[in-house]
Amino acid sequence: MKENKIENLIWILFASVGAIFVIIGFVVSLNIFNDKNKVNTVGTITEISSYSRDDNRNHDVYVSYIVDGKEYESRLYSYSSSFYEGKKINIYYDKENPNKIGVKSLDLLFLIFPGIGLIFLIIGGTGILIKKNKKKLEKKLKENGKLIYLTMLKLF
Repeated sequence: MKENKIENLIWILFASVGAIFVIIGFVVSLNIFNDKNKVNTVGTITEISSYSRDDNRNHDVYVSYIVDGKEYESRLYSYSSSFYEGKKINIYYDKENPNKIGVKSLDLLFLIFPGIGLIFLIIGGTGILIKKNKKKLEKKLKENGKLIYLTMLKLF
């Protein structure tokens, strides 16, 4: 019986973690892909600085771009190994705050989060459904099943 409870807990945990990942991923994705205030433009990478923190290599990327005749330089909170100083990249900026920029192609990586969550949710949900259907089948067999007696034949 204890194994049953642990197994149920594992399936519920899988489904719960999956649901949390899916919800957080979709909320973040909705904010990122809300295009009504975003304007596409081309920017030039002016500086890439690298530093290490907790044995991880991090990069600060600065991009210059022009909005209504005024030049801006902002930090891009994304990095790709294909970036280099002087490279022209497609970016977007916020109409209300031109200092806020992003790269749509790198923003697509955020879809991994709800994707992984969906996989966990499907695995956990399937496990829960299988356990539930197994219990229903056992109950139905106990109520409506016929008991069959079998005798063993000795062949030798």
